[in-house]
Amino acid sequence: IQSIEGYDPLFTQRYAEFVVAMQRGKPDISPPFNFNRIITPHDSSNRLIDLLGVKYVLSLDEVNLPKLVKVYEEGQTKIYENKRVVPRAFLAEEVISAEDREDAIKKIMDPSFEPGNQAVVEGWDKTGGMGSGSAKILKYSADRVIVRVELKENGFLVLTDNFYPSWKARITESGQELTIYPTDYTLRGVAIPKGTHIVEFYATLL
Repeated sequence: IQSIEGYDPLFTQRYAEFVVAMQRGKPDISPPFNFNRIITPHDSSNRLIDLLGVKYVLSLDEVNLPKLVKVYEEGQTKIYENKRVVPRAFLAEEVISAEDREDAIKKIMDPSFEPGNQAVVEGWDKTGGMGSGSAKILKYSADRVIVRVELKENGFLVLTDNFYPSWKARITESGQELTIYPTDYTLRGVAIPKGTHIVEFYATLL
């Protein structure tokens, strides 16, 4: 079972800063991070929880949030389903360019930011609407993710896994290598030409 928290997990500095800003409720990524071996995002009301793909929340307390619906209860433990969870792979309707990390965290923490519809992208100077279409994960493993993308116009695909430089991406039918941009501060994004494509994300260090 995948989780956004953990005891003594391996996590990147970007992810640590993302979680800290989310917990603080403001674009502050300065140390101290208040966790070292244990990373525990716990604010279920935060919209960025949706962006991280949290579909279920376990709680010992009753949770009263419109987006969380109780689906199971065992003893004192209650399980809630998040109705606003963002798909692991999605096409952004709008791309917002960020100058650097500080600018990116400010933009995703802005109340007007729409997780799952907008994407804040570092290193890509294009801003505005993107092509509509569909994205479906065909294969997901520790070192490879394959996504089928259908686009009417050029678009931008977001994979809500952590950005890391050793990961690469390409369009399988043409072999065209794609640049993976840091997206929404800690995630991955690639620009995709219009048409139907199989996009492969693959690790180069495993």
